[in-house]
Amino acid sequence: MTAAAVSPVIPPAPPVGRADDQPSRQANSRRALPMPQLPTLRDRSMVYGTAAIDCNGRVAEATVINALGWVPGTRLNIRESGGLVLVTADHHGVFTMTTRGPPAS
Repeated sequence: MTAAAVSPVIPPAPPVGRADDQPSRQANSRRALPMPQLPTLRDRSMVYGTAAIDCNGRVAEATVINALGWVPGTRLNIRESGGLVLVTADHHGVFTMTTRGPPAS
């Protein structure tokens, strides 16, 4: 059994102008499509990471440490707050970044 071919359905083009090149009323009465509001671009980058602290107090999380620009010798302040361990660079910090990662005291 052979199916009959179906011709494509192409709607007629709307009139754009008249013979005297003046736009038709129909063309002028169309509303523009609404444009979505784009989110503002971030002015900062964000880096996330999760790491475990080993039994010697070392953290192996190179992605965040590299993004922060911490190098061996960077002094650190380490404290607990609300169940989280907060590590911040601090010139008066007790801990120091080593070549293997923080912390060393």
